[in-house]
Amino acid sequence: MPCADWSYQRACPGVAVVGPFEGSPQSRSFPFPVPTPPGPWRPSRKGCASGSRDSPTSFRMTLDVGPEDELPDWAAAKEFYQKYDPKDIIGRGVSSVVRRCVHRATGHEFAVKIMEVTAERLSPEQLEEVREATRRETHILRQVAGHPHIITLIDSYESSSFMFLVFDLMRKGELFDYLTEKVALSEKETRSIMRSLLEAVSFLHANNIVHRDLKPENILLDDNMQIRLSDFGFSCHLEPGEKLRELCGTPGYLAPEILKCSMDETHPGYGKEVDLWACGVILFTLLAGSPPFWHRRQILMLRMIMEGQYQFSSPEWDDRSNTVKDLISKLLQVDPEERLTAEQALQHPFFERCEGSQPWNLTPRQRFRVAVWTVLAAGRVALSTHRVRPLTKSALLRDPYALRPVRRLIDNCAFRLYGHWVKKELCGTPGYLAPEILKCSMDETHPGYGKEVDLWACGVILFTLLAGSPPFWHRRQILMLRMIMEGQYQFSSPEWDDRSNTVKDLISKLLQVDPEERLTGEQALQHPFFERCEGSQPWNLTPRQRFRVAVWTVLAAGRVALSTHRVRPLTKSALLRDPYALRPVRRLIDNCAFRLYGHWVKKGEQQNRAALFQHQPPGPLLSIGPEEVKDSATITEDEAAMVLG
Repeated sequence: MPCADWSYQRACPGVAVVGPFEGSPQSRSFPFPVPTPPGPWRPSRKGCASGSRDSPTSFRMTLDVGPEDELPDWAAAKEFYQKYDPKDIIGRGVSSVVRRCVHRATGHEFAVKIMEVTAERLSPEQLEEVREATRRETHILRQVAGHPHIITLIDSYESSSFMFLVFDLMRKGELFDYLTEKVALSEKETRSIMRSLLEAVSFLHANNIVHRDLKPENILLDDNMQIRLSDFGFSCHLEPGEKLRELCGTPGYLAPEILKCSMDETHPGYGKEVDLWACGVILFTLLAGSPPFWHRRQILMLRMIMEGQYQFSSPEWDDRSNTVKDLISKLLQVDPEERLTAEQALQHPFFERCEGSQPWNLTPRQRFRVAVWTVLAAGRVALSTHRVRPLTKSALLRDPYALRPVRRLIDNCAFRLYGHWVKKELCGTPGYLAPEILKCSMDETHPGYGKEVDLWACGVILFTLLAGSPPFWHRRQILMLRMIMEGQYQFSSPEWDDRSNTVKDLISKLLQVDPEERLTGEQALQHPFFERCEGSQPWNLTPRQRFRVAVWTVLAAGRVALSTHRVRPLTKSALLRDPYALRPVRRLIDNCAFRLYGHWVKKGEQQNRAALFQHQPPGPLLSIGPEEVKDSATITEDEAAMVLG
């Protein structure tokens, strides 16, 4: 979605609207758009209108209406009011409001985005920029109107103080919401979605238009579950042979050439191929339920993108065909010249029908023989169901995720049991639950748990404070609970390289699976980690001893001061080889990444399907003054060197 637009306060599941670029010039300063941060299973939609998927015609007001949400007066929007009747609010942005509206003549429902463009809110230069950007996007939307898989701009109105954009009202919501509900899609369903998406992209490219912001949030579903591509805020015309250099899009979907172009002034630029890279990321995400490129350290995630580092890991890809893996690998080519075009992708075997690309031309005799073979094959399949080798208890306990039906059953049961991460009957948060709590809830004969559970949680907190990520995490909740019950955690590098063995010992004694071996609160306070550097008791020194200590201290301080001038200089090759080996450099990288990307969620090293979409705009970029320009440029060059290394 365009930066800081109403898209992050859009309609709730069941109701989704789409609109073009938000009219705030400040938001254009953000190079990345801002999708709504989802929860672990389902995105939170507080403050949005609610609509049911089963009864799409029902609406319920849940948005608080403030003074800024009041409807424009008749004089300022006479032409719009004559044709449409605005209703309840279904979304709100920084400087716009999205309402459901009804066409007075036909009674059909649409979504209208109302933007106030007055001198009270924006400067004259900003007003002109907003109007020009909106006109440019409106022109593109009208140029691609009529395609079955692209959102339709119904009407647009402009007055001296307001702009109105009327769109289709998409009641089934976003593809992202649908994926959140389903976790992962089947190849059959993914084939239908991706074929429609690639047809839309092919149509755009044929008209010399590049979208530059393809992602599940910008793909809407209509009443028939057919997709509509939306949000053309970053779209632009691109003539054959022309290249772009602007950095825009969502980080996890950026093509390598966009990143390289922003870091290397000599780079020739990028073209329409960036949309096909994003299609590859979407295809991977729909099938796996998690993005191909993700790392909790954002600078390393960008390096993964630039090097094309991704894996078809188990168990998500065990039951996926080699055909779809081949298509993904050809879309996620780092070299844009080797990447498939939209037309080539549509010709890939993944999109061919099972019986072939052309229907069979059979004689009546051949059709009869095919029917006989089909009946015989169906009979054999029916008989084979009674000959399946029974699943033993030992095999099930050894690897329950080896079988796809069992795996899905476990996931469904886990979701029903724990709901939205927290089971109502259990007290606590899953990541901090002690093993005996989980065992007690699963075994009626378990003796129960006591005060020791608080010390386990203290160990998890201590680990998290020092590492920046929890000790127990897996994107499959049932496996995370197994890690807790077995006490599986690691002091992995580089977070723990510069931590003392004392604190590691304290954590290991707090995270004891057996509560009887776990430290108590009093015992933990007596641990050496909490002792003062000079000992648990003050020194009892004579005046002579104190004088000698003072002399030693002065001599040591002098040697330390001199040693700072004798430190071996850090070479560029050593820094590029392992930037995280040095603690100051590691902290500098983390601080720069935080300033650039805002508050991204840190979920450990494992991939998390929802975490990729939890971005915020790089706010500090707005506050850079003249005195900060030099420092900001230096940091950017350092980051570029690390990623390009």
